[in-house]
Amino acid sequence: MSQIHEEYERYVKALKDAGKEPRSFENFEKIVNKRLVKEIKSGVKTFQYQILTILCSNGQTPFISMSMNLEDCEGDKQWEEDTKLVFEEVLKQRIKGIPDKHGNLVPVIFPKLLYFLDERNNNPNTENWYLTKLAAESAAKTMAPDFISSKVQKKVKHTEHTWPCMGAARGDGLVSIKTGNTEYKNIPIQEAYKIIAKYNGIENPFETNRKVGYTTVHKVHDCWAESGKSWDKINYITYNNKDTCTLKLFEVKVAIDFETTSTVIITEDHPLVTKRGRVVCKDLVVGDEVYLCDEKSTGVIESISNYDVKEDTYDFNMENDKFNLNGLWSHNCRSFATPYTPDPLYDDEKVAFNRGYKDTFTVKELYEMSKKENLKFRMFLRLEGYYKGDVNEIDHFEEENGRIKLVCRPKYWGFFNGGVVTINLPHVALESHGNKAEFWRILDQRCELAYRALVKRYESLKDAPSDAAPILRQMGGLMRLNDKETWNHFIVGPRCTYSLGYSGLWETQLYMTGKKLTEDQSFANEILNFFNKKHDEWHTRLMNPKDIVTRQTIIDDSEEFELC
Repeated sequence: MSQIHEEYERYVKALKDAGKEPRSFENFEKIVNKRLVKEIKSGVKTFQYQILTILCSNGQTPFISMSMNLEDCEGDKQWEEDTKLVFEEVLKQRIKGIPDKHGNLVPVIFPKLLYFLDERNNNPNTENWYLTKLAAESAAKTMAPDFISSKVQKKVKHTEHTWPCMGAARGDGLVSIKTGNTEYKNIPIQEAYKIIAKYNGIENPFETNRKVGYTTVHKVHDCWAESGKSWDKINYITYNNKDTCTLKLFEVKVAIDFETTSTVIITEDHPLVTKRGRVVCKDLVVGDEVYLCDEKSTGVIESISNYDVKEDTYDFNMENDKFNLNGLWSHNCRSFATPYTPDPLYDDEKVAFNRGYKDTFTVKELYEMSKKENLKFRMFLRLEGYYKGDVNEIDHFEEENGRIKLVCRPKYWGFFNGGVVTINLPHVALESHGNKAEFWRILDQRCELAYRALVKRYESLKDAPSDAAPILRQMGGLMRLNDKETWNHFIVGPRCTYSLGYSGLWETQLYMTGKKLTEDQSFANEILNFFNKKHDEWHTRLMNPKDIVTRQTIIDDSEEFELC
């Protein structure tokens, strides 16, 4: 530890002032490290037991994930060294297990461990290889942690960060929009983005977050886009900056008839409506039939080619899930859960800041403090407004039209799940006795049951007071609310997801077709497309204002089909 030298100097001075002989630095360092390891071991064990006991407000083991990613240390060497000690102890205790009531060592299931591989730990020549070996031993004995390749994730998502952006279209794609009573027919999506941002009072729509490379405008009101033969409400719009959010572009040319073609340039994860269902661009093939915006006709994909030049890209998220892009029907883009940036604060708005959030400051006061000390990434607590009780991090301060603006850092942590329902696919397959028509009937029935269960879960969480789970809701586990305050505004927004999971895809494919996934993936893809269609159906049902769950509550296409 780099602080040991400073502590040793203070220790030597104190003993000499007292007329005593100090220990040598080597002995002092051994004692400090021994005590530190003991405290870390005790702390990890306490954390483990609290996860498995104190936080179980509903009698169930909490589904919590621990990210073991040294990138989170942001290059701070001391922070990284301390973090490695914690990771090492977590893995050792996971291998060992914990004693049950009879004293027998049993495996631990939660928290789920996510171990990130990067250039600092992915081969024997790296300094952190010992951690990877320990993680591999733990995985062999306990099936944890899960391994995530930072390199592959960044390559696949074409970003410098481990959090991907949403799929989108190049700025010259044509859309038709309406703001209030004013219609704009067949204008570039870049221009449409500017018009919508200006209509909603967004002064600089291209003010892109430095970390994740995109800007999302959630507060879109009284704006519509042409969808099929009607106008449908726009939920929010997203802009991806070409310099910080490098998304691979594809040029897709669609033959509408013998004389007419339509071309769209979209990112690889942008979905189109095809006869195969909802298909993202990278999975499209020549010959695929893509639906046109008359909702009945289709065009045939003539060619698909990569587009290597960096371009700004844009996306609409529609209430009905689809919009007209160059005459083709485009789905909303929903890649897996992305971080969100809470609204900024201004001038005299107050926040709780510092240890224990006991001290209250205005934005102006924090701004003056930031001139004297580094407040970047320091945590604060919102005291008012929609995000009240939400713990955020300061990204930076700036002056805007004579006002001081506190810009929040995107939230990569603090998400939570309101409920999960997992469908046992092999059970569905066995009940169908290999009959595919019967399989789809039973699966549809199970999905409807899952939908009802998730809505009931929301109803059970609604109006729950913060006192019901004080560690989670009052003391910062998820938020810091006051006594008797409800958490309703947290269980419908970007912080909370409701999940439809599935298990046994491999076994189902083998039982229903006699072929392994490595031999044939067609039936497995049909199942996933079925879930995508259910996603669209549920999303449409939830758009009904009479429904009890708001539109952000259900669906996000992660590997577990999390519904947000």
